[in-house]
Amino acid sequence: MPSTRFVASKVLFASLLVAGAALAQTSGGVFKGEVRDASSAIIPHAKISIRSNDNGTEAVAESNGEGL
Repeated sequence: MPSTRFVASKVLFASLLVAGAALAQTSGGVFKGEVRDASSAIIPHAKISIRSNDNGTEAVAESNGEGL
């Protein structure tokens, strides 16, 4: 039977791995696309807001003159 110290070290190691993975999930990302209206026309200089429903984090940007 494994010692209590051995089992505790395994649990601690697993906890650290899980905590590291959880932090890695909030590192960020990239959004790419075009902003278009209902008639599919490009919308230049549109204000863009992307918000996470999970944690409320928000990224704000503006499209360029080509709607990108």
